[in-house]
Amino acid sequence: MSTSQIRPVFIYGRLRSLRALAWVLTGDDSSTAIVSRLIQPAKIYGFAQFCVEYCCDYPEIVEHEPHSSVDGYLLVPETASQRKKIEDFEGKSLKGRPVIVTVLDADGNPKKAVHADMYLWHGKPIDKITPYPWNLEAFEAFTLERWLAWEKTMARHQQTDYNS
Repeated sequence: MSTSQIRPVFIYGRLRSLRALAWVLTGDDSSTAIVSRLIQPAKIYGFAQFCVEYCCDYPEIVEHEPHSSVDGYLLVPETASQRKKIEDFEGKSLKGRPVIVTVLDADGNPKKAVHADMYLWHGKPIDKITPYPWNLEAFEAFTLERWLAWEKTMARHQQTDYNS
């Protein structure tokens, strides 16, 4: 599969943290230079991002007012493996949905519109969404290290189970 055939993905929430994205794509949260070349600042309109009750490190996107927007990145994977890693990270509870993403220039102004996928919850309606917007800076300051430690522990356990 060539790069031109791999559909880009609008990523938001935890994956806006370059260390979290590096962990998901490379298995090394210090590989931020690798993932930086795959992303472009972007927005999606008609959606809003909120904290999920009891777990504000987890954001949920919901359809919202047309003028509402969610900040994120347009991720343009170089390989099918990178795209699969995003899909695996999102899990079975989230489903890819085609969207139009607005890519931003260095000043934050709209540059172009791009067709991409975005992963959204597709199970039973979540009744635990708070009215509080999800915040990347708070996630990075208070939760990222704990989240990375958990992910690394789970990866070690999976590797141990696989090698058993």
